[in-house]
Amino acid sequence: MDFLGRHESHIRYVSPSFRTEMSKHVPYWPPITGLPAYFRQPPAVSASTDKGKGARLERAAKLLAVLKGLGFAGAHIGGPALVFADVKRVMDRAEELAADWSACLPELHFWPDDSFYYFKRDKASGLNQLEPSPTAGRIAGRLSGYDLTRRIHDLAFAPVGPLHVPVKKLCLALAATRLAPGMAGLEHLIKFLAFRCQNCGDCTLSELAYLCPQSGCAKYLLNGPCGGSRDGWCEVYPGVKRCLYVRVYERLVAHGCFQETLTDLVPPRDWALNNTSAWVSFFSGRDHVHLGEK
Repeated sequence: MDFLGRHESHIRYVSPSFRTEMSKHVPYWPPITGLPAYFRQPPAVSASTDKGKGARLERAAKLLAVLKGLGFAGAHIGGPALVFADVKRVMDRAEELAADWSACLPELHFWPDDSFYYFKRDKASGLNQLEPSPTAGRIAGRLSGYDLTRRIHDLAFAPVGPLHVPVKKLCLALAATRLAPGMAGLEHLIKFLAFRCQNCGDCTLSELAYLCPQSGCAKYLLNGPCGGSRDGWCEVYPGVKRCLYVRVYERLVAHGCFQETLTDLVPPRDWALNNTSAWVSFFSGRDHVHLGEK
């Protein structure tokens, strides 16, 4: 980690109205210059004689002391425009702080308290505990569409569903007749209106909380998130489009099925099935759900 580097933002080219709106809600919102991945320095830092370099080196020394206190064998020190004297300063200062390294922890916590942490936070030390954080409770008012779609899937598409066998027989029977194009068109229409379906023919709705990655993810990822999202926003459409996998997580956690649902990786889509009926592919065993079956 380049902890001596300048602060960067995942906010890309955003509209003036978005900047104005954010400034009303965020206590410290540095002006965005319009250049990708660049945060202008805050006024206090810009006015300092060293442009904030001393503060950066001090933070680096504190972080180095903490890492040593946690048992790390070493750390990579790097950053723009550094000379050996700067590196020595960091290492010497870290040695001075090493005996009481835990006192540095409060100054190294920069993220909002309402951010997501996988492990519980120890309020006394500021470090993580070994126990995972409890998952969120039900998210009211967001899941009516998800609940309905899940029930339909459990009835007709789950192998143990009471309608699975008759729906399968009807679908495959129609697929062998002149009505096949009409059935495929009806399927696409229904799924487009409900999920913005792109007619990939190898449907992953059931694995991703009934959200379509072909229309919902700017990178079409099947095993997200990509790591470029920030505060729940897609890095391609910051402030405009929420990350698909944040929405997937919220749905699964609220339904209480996060752990058992996200157990396997979703394989790449089969492009040979593009613009074909995903229902036919599913019931005939040609889609990714049936990979490895004989």
